[in-house]
Amino acid sequence: MEIDKPKVSIVIPVYNSASTIRRALQSVADQTFKNFETIIVDNNCTDASITIARTFQDDINLRIVDCKEQGIVPALNAGLSASRGDLIARQDADDYWYPTKLEKQVKFLESNPDVDVLGTQIRLLDENGVYQPRGTYDNPVIYPTDDSTIKTFLMLGQNPLCHPSVMFRKSVFLIVGGYTRLFHLAEDLHYWCRALPHCNFA
Repeated sequence: MEIDKPKVSIVIPVYNSASTIRRALQSVADQTFKNFETIIVDNNCTDASITIARTFQDDINLRIVDCKEQGIVPALNAGLSASRGDLIARQDADDYWYPTKLEKQVKFLESNPDVDVLGTQIRLLDENGVYQPRGTYDNPVIYPTDDSTIKTFLMLGQNPLCHPSVMFRKSVFLIVGGYTRLFHLAEDLHYWCRALPHCNFA
């Protein structure tokens, strides 16, 4: 079912993710919150990723956007530019969500109009689906939750937000602009640092 003006635009860059994308999109289809569009950015896939995505057409209000320039940054920018929702939700093609993820984030942002960027806690799984309680540098994967601490992390050069968990207001994109390639593998950290003077985080 197509929604004329979705509340949320889910942006998913995709490059040869046939082994994981079905699980990711099923988790989108299973969301309790339904007022969304799903923007798949086809970043020159040569496998069955897009064919698999199309099987979810009727379940996730699917739109497919082509991005011929290779890389996560141009793919993200293509997805953001195509988005119609007032809220942007990020997902990667190898991640998947709890069913109430969108519902909880939308409710939080509606109840906290001063918050612009909202992350979540996450669970890391290995390639066999086994839970991994520790992440980078063998540290526990626990993210800060308040604006002040999140901004302190950012100013110290640490990323306190898991990118594919984030929901943010479209106004952030309109103020900050698109992602840039200045920091390899840290385009999200750089994006939040640029948003820091203008936005509140949770």
